[in-house]
Amino acid sequence: MINETFLNHLKPVELEFIQAFIYKLTSDKITLDTTNSENIESTVSRCPHCGSFHFVKNGFNKKHRQKYLCRNCGKIFSDTTNTIFSHTRSHYHTWTTFIACELNQMTLEQEVVATGKSKTTCFHMRHKLYAAIGDHIRNTPLKGIVKIDSTFTGINLKGMKAKNMPRISKVRGKSKTDTNRKHKRGINSHKVCIVTAIDEWDTMLFEIAGNGAESTEKYQKYIERFDKDCTIVSDGKQAILEFASNNQFQKDTIQPKPNRKNYASQNGNNLGEVN
Repeated sequence: MINETFLNHLKPVELEFIQAFIYKLTSDKITLDTTNSENIESTVSRCPHCGSFHFVKNGFNKKHRQKYLCRNCGKIFSDTTNTIFSHTRSHYHTWTTFIACELNQMTLEQEVVATGKSKTTCFHMRHKLYAAIGDHIRNTPLKGIVKIDSTFTGINLKGMKAKNMPRISKVRGKSKTDTNRKHKRGINSHKVCIVTAIDEWDTMLFEIAGNGAESTEKYQKYIERFDKDCTIVSDGKQAILEFASNNQFQKDTIQPKPNRKNYASQNGNNLGEVN
């Protein structure tokens, strides 16, 4: 009989063997008859649309799966709503094969051969998978040592009317009479500021904060993504230092020194990963 006394007398390698054996037994129970909904948490705790806890049962769908009605937003949902298994006919084994293909950076043509699905189906599966990963990352706070910086890129507004542009339209050609419309050097409103950060568990922040140079307000937009006990590792930019001070984060600043190629803080932290 397997009990706590029996397990305490086993060596670590024996415990790992038993754990792997139990995992194999449970995975073998997933057959072709196993539905996708049985591989996720079947208990619905809140509305996937608005997060409300006030919902009631609302009959069954064609596959006899329980439906729910949210009393707050009025939307109908099930246990697979807003998951990768929502509105899909692909089986669980197909999804596991597809995810393995994505982890191995296979092309759509290769995934068609591996899964037996069409190229269009694999394309939609890829976007559903990436959307689910994005939602998971956005709901996971950055903890511990957080390295933060910003990057900038150009913005393509081709075909957009001048009144709808987030910046003044540029005038090309030799006759540039308006000084506000001339080409601007450096970081300006013609550039897009992207806030980037990564913690010691590789949880990432990669969001478009707006046009122009970085500021404390741009970082403050994503304050909910930071754990209250995290340590901010950054260079000496004033916007990041003010953001860390305003939210009472611990700071580990990298101070540049002349004639030094490798930039690191006093604790040995650098911005290599986030860069």
